[in-house]
Amino acid sequence: FLHGLCMNERAWQQPAHTSFASWARTQLAARVAYLRYNTGLRISENGARLAELLEREAPERELILIGHSMGGLLAIGALHQALERGLDWPRRVTRLACLGAPHEGASLERLGNHANRALGVSRWTRPFMRLGNLRSDGIRDLRFGHVIEADWRERHADDPRRAHSAVQLAPHVDHLFLAAARSAEGETDRLGDWLVTVPSALARRLHPEGAARRELIRGLDHLGLLADERVYRSLRTWLGDRN
Repeated sequence: FLHGLCMNERAWQQPAHTSFASWARTQLAARVAYLRYNTGLRISENGARLAELLEREAPERELILIGHSMGGLLAIGALHQALERGLDWPRRVTRLACLGAPHEGASLERLGNHANRALGVSRWTRPFMRLGNLRSDGIRDLRFGHVIEADWRERHADDPRRAHSAVQLAPHVDHLFLAAARSAEGETDRLGDWLVTVPSALARRLHPEGAARRELIRGLDHLGLLADERVYRSLRTWLGDRN
């Protein structure tokens, strides 16, 4: 399990998650592990570190990655980098789930970037722009969902032009993209889970139909994805389908 921005492994310690982890140990004979990582670093850097960690530590058995928010992007990026490097562990990855991951970017970071750039227009507001520039590289990656170095290497750190990640999903892995919407409107809810929009979490424009299973849960916010029984019911159904 991979946590999201400004969190750690304790974010998963919710009753619904604890019950799910117990189910996985019993019904799937799974070993459950949690990653802690520095969310201020580039997702690509964390992806390289995770790829190396799994190469050293992952057991010789089926691997399933489940990430919340930034953690979902990290899982995709680490798997991509490991495949490119010819590492061994990716061949054992069978499933990868993203819970509220901003595949097409996080709208709040884009709004923050635009607002911060506007502060640079006068000498009176420029000092506040410098404060805004303290946003971490990890947060900047969330603007458009950048997961590997090639996504951002040739761009200015605050470039507002849309440029989503070019990474394609590993074809041998069963992906689940789970989105939340705070209201009952579903995909038409402009605010989504209040941090990530539904289109960004489902990534229909990035990845074709059939590349991932996609599900939407209404009446749920971004942090609620960690604790809601409906999320873990979806994961049980997904993992219980062994075909």
